[in-house]
Amino acid sequence: MGQVCAFVRAEDPDVVFLMETKLNLVASNNLWRQLRFSNAIVVPAVGLAGGLCLMWKLVVGINLVSATTSVIVVEFFE
Repeated sequence: MGQVCAFVRAEDPDVVFLMETKLNLVASNNLWRQLRFSNAIVVPAVGLAGGLCLMWKLVVGINLVSATTSVIVVEFFE
């Protein structure tokens, strides 16, 4: 995760999606807060498999449509 954190800090994107994070809910929540994102949708890993994390800043409007262990569906709005 160190390279991902360095990249996000250097590039300062408004939206980041990570898959196969292998992180539980607590670790995923700590990650998006540490990276200074305002919101996130997290699907925690099951054991050491999977894990999804969609993070975004306040300048982006996102509504969750659905989430499963392998897919996050969202709508972007202005």
